[in-house]
Amino acid sequence: SIEEEPEVYRHFVEMALLKRQYAIKEMEKRKEKGELVPPSFERMVELLPREESLLSMLRAEQIMTRDVMTVNPETSVEELLSIMTRHHHMGYPLVNEKNELVGIVTFEDVSKVPASERAKISAKEIAHKKLITVNPDASAMEVYEKMNEHKIGRILVVDRKNPKKLLGIITKTDILHTLRWPMKRKR
Repeated sequence: SIEEEPEVYRHFVEMALLKRQYAIKEMEKRKEKGELVPPSFERMVELLPREESLLSMLRAEQIMTRDVMTVNPETSVEELLSIMTRHHHMGYPLVNEKNELVGIVTFEDVSKVPASERAKISAKEIAHKKLITVNPDASAMEVYEKMNEHKIGRILVVDRKNPKKLLGIITKTDILHTLRWPMKRKR
């Protein structure tokens, strides 16, 4: 079977993921314009049974990045933009001096601040404070569904007993890597 040919299988999985990413972007563009979305695009976005099965078996703590780069809420937008440029992440959780999660700020939030205001405005002023989070024992499928439902590219993993304690972060890229390389997932 094709699974016994790792290079061939890898290539097919990569092609399917690229087609899915393209279909998602095209669907969003068409929906914004009020155009009809072809059923073929809708089918491309759906997970395959094998992918659903894999994501249902894995827990958030198995695929999350534990060493999360966080930002102090008082950081200026100008400094935050510099951090984003250096580290190439599109979103940063805000953690205060008590090590409590207080928000998240994304490149989209930063890009809305006029250049002339960036030195004066702090990250906490533009941050999202109503956070979309999961607990470490949530299935990767729940994570995937929550990201799609809220149209977000990253989700924060927090302690069940203390939702202000950040444990990790999962991005859509992490989920794609999990689907691409199920044997190389983080532990």
